Amino acid sequence: MVVLGGLVGGVLCGVLQVDLPAAVVVMEDGRLIPGKLGPPIPSVGNIGRIPPESDIVPLILFLDDDLRRIFLPRRQVREVRQEEGPVEEKFRIWQRVMRGGPTVQSVGPILRIQPFDEYGRRILTMSTARGPVDI
Repeated sequence: MVVLGGLVGGVLCGVLQVDLPAAVVVMEDGRLIPGKLGPPIPSVGNIGRIPPESDIVPLILFLDDDLRRIFLPRRQVREVRQEEGPVEEKFRIWQRVMRGGPTVQSVGPILRIQPFDEYGRRILTMSTARGPVDI
């Protein structure tokens, strides 16, 4: 999270944790800013106490692009284009994982790197105190 100033940043974390719809904000100067729209914010001074929905006059547009949180003045926004986010598909890659055995305590120079195999893995040969080790 971008540091917004001690208390304000902490309050924002607790207040603005909601499921956000995807959008592209078009500014008056033509810039396109993609992100997820947050809840309407009447002013930065009132972040600690949120008024009822009927009392909110959205002067500040809140946008989160997963890298930063942007507060835009509503007067400089030409339009807000709502978009449906991409459908995310989750899948598991099953692979045997070693549960025990020797651990790497220090790293020496890499002696040899083999090319990737058909599964996207490769073997590195490193120098250790006991001689070369394939990892």
